[in-house]
Parts: sequence; C-alpha cells; structure tokens
Amino acid sequence: MSKMIVKGLSLITLLIGISFALLPAFIYVGPTNRLRAGLYDTDEIFDVLLVGSSHMLNGLSPNYLFTDYGFTSYVFATGGQRFDVNYYFLKEALKKQKPKVVVLELYFAADTSEYSHIGYTRNALNCLTPSANKLEAILSLTSPDSWLYYLFPFLEYHSNWTDVNINQYKKNSYENYFLKGFTPEMEIWGAEDSYTPKNDGIKAEILPKTKKYIDLFIELGTERSFDLLFTLMPFDINETIYNDPGYYNDAEALYNGIEYYLSYRGYTMFNYNKTQLRDAIELDFPNDMLNGGHMNINGTAKVSKHVGQYLSETYNLPDYRNDSDFAIWHEYAERQNQLFNSD
Repeated sequence: MSKMIVKGLSLITLLIGISFALLPAFIYVGPTNRLRAGLYDTDEIFDVLLVGSSHMLNGLSPNYLFTDYGFTSYVFATGGQRFDVNYYFLKEALKKQKPKVVVLELYFAADTSEYSHIGYTRNALNCLTPSANKLEAILSLTSPDSWLYYLFPFLEYHSNWTDVNINQYKKNSYENYFLKGFTPEMEIWGAEDSYTPKNDGIKAEILPKTKKYIDLFIELGTERSFDLLFTLMPFDINETIYNDPGYYNDAEALYNGIEYYLSYRGYTMFNYNKTQLRDAIELDFPNDMLNGGHMNINGTAKVSKHVGQYLSETYNLPDYRNDSDFAIWHEYAERQNQLFNSD
C-alpha cells in the first residue's frame, strides 16, 4: 500500500510540474515578463526592492531613484496584488536578492476579503515558477475550492487549447527591462480628490490579516537583515470605497491605526493621503494623477524624490552614479526619459 501511495504522489507531482511548465502557452504572458526579468533572468543585485500592487507599479521609478540618489532598485508588483500576496513575492525575490531595504505599499492593507481576489491573485502567481514558496502561497491565499485550478492551471485555461500561440513561449523579459518593473503613465486625470481628509487622528483597529502579514514582513526582515519602509500612495478614498465593496469603509482611520502600529514596532510609514505630506511634496491631485487611484509620471517624480531622499539619508545607501560598473543605469534612465519626449 505504501508503494502505491508513493507512486500516486509522484504522479501527482509530475502532473503539477508539467501543468506549470505548459502554462505560458495558454495564457497571455506579456505582463509577467517584467516580473520574471527581475525575479529570475537578471544577474543584477538591487539595493532596494519595491513591492506592492498597481499603486507601486507607477508609484516609484527605479530610474528616478538612481538618477537622483544613485542606488539601484526594482519594482515587484502586479495590478490588484493584495498585501498578503506581497509576502510571497518578496520571499521569491529573496532567493536571489539581498536588499538593504524593502519598500512595501499598503493600499490593499485595507482589504477585508477573506481570500485574495481570484483573478488578480492568479495573475500574480502565474509570474512565479513552481516551488515550495508558490505552493505555500496557493494554499495560504486562495480558497480550497480553487486549489485544483492553481495546481493544474490548464483546467482554468482549457479553452485556450484551440488557440495556442507558439510565440508565447518566446522570452521577451528584457524588452522593457530598462524600466526596472516600473510602469510609466502620462495621461492626466484633471479632477480634484473628492475625499476631504478629516485629519482627526482617529485610529481604527488594524485588520487581523494585515497585522499578521506586517509581523511576517518584520520577521523576514530580521532574518534576512534588511530594513522596511511602508508607503501609501495618494488616491481618492471615496472612489475606492464606491468601486470596491471589500475595502474598509473608514480607510483614513484604518491607515491611522496601521501607522500607529508600525510606529510602535519601530517602522516608518509615508501616507501620501495626509494633507501635511501632500503639501510637503506639493502634490497637485488633478495634474499628478492618472485616475482617481493611481499617479501619472508627474506624481511619480514627486513621490520618488521624497522617498528616495529618505532612503538615501536614513539607510546610508550607496551612490553608484560615478561608478563605471553602473554606467548602463544612466542609459536606462535616458531610455525612460525618451518615452516622454517622443512626441
């Protein structure tokens, strides 16, 4: 009987491995390339890792950080990437990277859902290669009734069997590598923030799942000897609550509670929805936002300047701007700048 069990488990393991190996043929892998480039394909070691959701994708620019302060960084983020998903992305990055600092974005720390959004989570986990970390992520982040589709993804994408595109096997992970995971946005929102901050300092109790993962991040930082900085990018709270029923209904109070807990644990949080901080960076909501939830390149430049200065001064990060070994980073920055001057 024991031999039959071993054979059965071996067969299941083999099928899971084949399923993951064939996955790129049946899904659109373009958006995953920038993640795979940073996680697996590059030999570069980054001083700072920038981890979060779409709010981090266009929140901080590694090229701006290098141009202004000289340290290297990479964005590890996908659209809708929940706060708990960040933990497993960071663990994956740490298989190769040895950062001095990790910057964590907190938008989805206000998500009250029991499990991460299935579509966004699948999009994120599809970026990871098969490993014990990926299996742990699936079992921890998703409901048991969906495990089969994560472990055997061809069941989810079976309709693509008649429309397999061999080009999806081709690796283009370096096509936009010069952006270092960042996604620049140039459109201007043009509307004012409909939410008026109360600035009353009232704190809501931190959500249990959020507290759990903050503690796990801190524990991981202690184990791997990196510091943590937490950020909350600017967004219209009213629009978020209206469009996302799973979002905590008094986000301002909740983020006050998160900031209080982080301060208690000895960590800094930059909440760019606070009036004082927006004024400090001279945020112009109509002109610095892509939409009600995300910044355009104007906002990115302002937040990158503020965060970069803090990182450089607080953590004594290296300045490679005059180091010939990092000359290519000046080329990366120039290519990014050309995106905005192409017209």
